[in-house]
Amino acid sequence: MLRSLFSRIRTTDATKLRDTAGGTCGPGTNSRNGGRKMIVLVTIRDFAIYGSVYGDEITGRIDRELSHSVACIIDEVLPSATVQMLPSEKGEYIILLEQADTDTADPADIAYSVKIKLQSGLKKSMLQWTGIGMELGVGYSVTDAHFERQMQLPAALAQARRMASLPLDLHSTRIATEFEAILNRGDIRAHYQPILDFRKGEVHGWEALSRGPAGTQLESPLMLFEVAELMGTLFRLETICREKAMRGLGPISPNQKLFLNIHPKTVADPHFTPGNTLELLDSLGLKPENIVFEITERQSVQDFGLFFKTLAHYRSQGFLVAVDDVGAGYSGLSAIAELQPEYIKLDKSLILDIHRDPVKRALAETITSFADKIGSRIIAEGIENRDQAISLMDIGVHCGQGFHLGRPAPTKQGTNDNWAELRSIAQVSRKMVTCSIPVGDIADAPHAIAPNTLVSDAQEFFKLNRQFSSLVVADAEDNPVGLVTEYYMNRQLSAQYGIASTTNAK
Repeated sequence: MLRSLFSRIRTTDATKLRDTAGGTCGPGTNSRNGGRKMIVLVTIRDFAIYGSVYGDEITGRIDRELSHSVACIIDEVLPSATVQMLPSEKGEYIILLEQADTDTADPADIAYSVKIKLQSGLKKSMLQWTGIGMELGVGYSVTDAHFERQMQLPAALAQARRMASLPLDLHSTRIATEFEAILNRGDIRAHYQPILDFRKGEVHGWEALSRGPAGTQLESPLMLFEVAELMGTLFRLETICREKAMRGLGPISPNQKLFLNIHPKTVADPHFTPGNTLELLDSLGLKPENIVFEITERQSVQDFGLFFKTLAHYRSQGFLVAVDDVGAGYSGLSAIAELQPEYIKLDKSLILDIHRDPVKRALAETITSFADKIGSRIIAEGIENRDQAISLMDIGVHCGQGFHLGRPAPTKQGTNDNWAELRSIAQVSRKMVTCSIPVGDIADAPHAIAPNTLVSDAQEFFKLNRQFSSLVVADAEDNPVGLVTEYYMNRQLSAQYGIASTTNAK
């Protein structure tokens, strides 16, 4: 539970705090120099509900992730501060910061930056674990350099708790000013990551990824859109991102696509204006069928009606639709079947170790078969190595995306050396499948065994004769009555700790 990390007072510098939280961040500095002290209180709203509904396992996961995130984010926001973690109630994080004399950061900016970064970072995990998001509260109280914990802490905490119970108002903070300046300047950069067609051996399209000004806390798209949602300017930000992506794309072939991420809440934005995207496309010589709008499956869980309304709007104008992050949320294939998107993007958590995990492979095979039946195409995200790519190609996944195939870049890129190797493998595979050699020319005579052969004898045979992967079970007249394969035999005999010792059974 959350109390586990803060069951006692820990006075430590940022480096020790990070080690305790179990994560790796940048270097910290112990700067105990008599500067301003500040209490920052982070609360998990409705924490008691999480515990009663999801139990200790989920709240334990929240504890571990939030513990690590608090440590890293404080170091990002205020790297020169000395940090003390104080005892807390369940669902609370109490942080005592001592700032350097030279640090002029505004207290509201510090507190709100911590809140936004924490909430943005936890959103994906919470939706994966519970199917709902998490709302954090934040409050703060500033004291002088001669802070006496026993005398002033109760009053400081009371002030911070009152603030944390109120809705977050960003408008008077520096981060809000910086965000507004970004919107006014249109200071958004687009990067393009290629999506490769495994079956055709060519670039199918590019996903546009938005970035804020380099080197700022708003460079991250998660931070950008988190602030935009809190300030009610989602559509304004998304319009800038979309225009930057389209104008920077350059010429593409008629069959290639540009994938754009959209938030379902944009159609509910009071500034939403239908038709703007079509006008921009026409000016750039692009058509609606060149554009694929991606909506995350995780967002659909929270507001299914708005999810469908958003897709219906863009589809009515001729745009294509992709459901993103499939496999990471709680929504099922029935929702996708009703939606019938042109593309289904498998979440990278499903792709990780897919070449070693038979359960993930089986799930990917099922979704791919399902997509073929409803006329959708699968795109596997997060492909980081050759083994994952080959496994996905073997499954029959239509397209792939990830660092192994191509990294995001300021201008759209084509294929790389890794893809050239994979294309050769695919070509060899297709030739093997389409060759017209008679089966009899490549068939080998099987090895036959009697029905009463012991399992241990079959295991020993496979061990000594590696060229055989199966045995034909034949009766007394040499009529085949069954087939034993080494893989399925071992799978049948496997227990939790390996092959069972009682293998002498018939």
